Amino acid sequence: MLLATSYNNLGTAYVAADDHKIALFYLLKARVILEKLRPGSPELATLYNNLGVIYGKSGNDEEPKTYHLKALEIQEKVLPTYHADFAVTYHNMAKAYQDMKEYVTALYWERKALNIACQSLDENHSNRKIYQEAVEYLEQKTKE
Repeated sequence: MLLATSYNNLGTAYVAADDHKIALFYLLKARVILEKLRPGSPELATLYNNLGVIYGKSGNDEEPKTYHLKALEIQEKVLPTYHADFAVTYHNMAKAYQDMKEYVTALYWERKALNIACQSLDENHSNRKIYQEAVEYLEQKTKE
C-alpha cells in the first residue's frame, strides 16, 4: 500500500511540475497496485481523479470523464453523502466538460461541487472560493 501511495504522490508532483509523461507513468503504476489490493477504496477514487486530471492536461477529452466517473462510483459507495471529496470530483468533471467547451454541462457539475463544498467545508476554505468563481465564470460562458 505504501508503494502505491508513493507512486500516487510522485505522479501528483509531476503533474504540478507539468511533466505529464512521468506523472502518468507513476499514476498508472499506483493504479495497478490499488486496483489489485484496494479495489473500491477511497484511495483508488483519489487516484482515478488524479488520472482524470492528467489525461485532461494532456488534451484527451474522453479519458478524464471516464476516470472521474470511476472515482464518483467508488465515492458513492464508501463516503457520506456530503463528503468534500465529492466536490473535488464534481469540480474535475466540470473542468473536463469546460475543456470541451460544453459549458452547460460543466456548469451543472460545478454547481454540484459548490453545493457540496458549502455543506462540507468551512466558509473560508479556498475550494469554496474556487468553485464559486468557476460557477460565475461558467454562468457567463453559457450566456455568450
